[in-house]
Amino acid sequence: PPPPPSHFKGHFEMDPTRDASAIRVAVDASSGEYLATLRIFSRRATVRGGASVEVGGIGEVCTAPHARRRGLARRLLSDAISIMRERRMDYSLLHAANAVAPVYAKLGWRSVPMTWVCVPASAIPKCDDTAEAAPLNISAPGIRERLSFIHRAAERSALGTFVRSDEYWSAWIVATLAGRQYRLWGWTPVGATEVEAFAALRVYPDGNAKLAD
Repeated sequence: PPPPPSHFKGHFEMDPTRDASAIRVAVDASSGEYLATLRIFSRRATVRGGASVEVGGIGEVCTAPHARRRGLARRLLSDAISIMRERRMDYSLLHAANAVAPVYAKLGWRSVPMTWVCVPASAIPKCDDTAEAAPLNISAPGIRERLSFIHRAAERSALGTFVRSDEYWSAWIVATLAGRQYRLWGWTPVGATEVEAFAALRVYPDGNAKLAD
């Protein structure tokens, strides 16, 4: 089923940019009905050498069932490309199912295969005897600052990692983890006092989990 309105509302309100002009819509000229939409997400990502570049993420691409096969999504994507060029974004990325990947390929996006593996959520915390795993309380004193420090250290060595703003740690992740579908775990080396690694997991009703961060 399609996501509820609260899904899109939350995405916008928790986005540090909150740029309404990046939400593009195709409107029926006679009725005023919204027929299709997409959104440009402004982000920064790391590249080789530790530098960061401007990235335009494409998401929330939707077309009303009765308005499909009229080229509306393609026109919105072309519009988005023009906007990203005007804003001097260096790259664009999106996630797409195999069935619709050709639509994006015709407009210049290149496919990079990705594999998602779901595992039982109960198996995630298990670790070897060099570290101890425990659930983290994002509201506990010092936890957000520690996770931000770890992530920024990873940014310098991991290719394509999104740069997280201060607002991400102070507001977005708190709101996201408030939902029951997410769990946050941290790993502390034996003998140490601070968390050295963390993972945010999205847990599904069937008990499986996918790594979210």
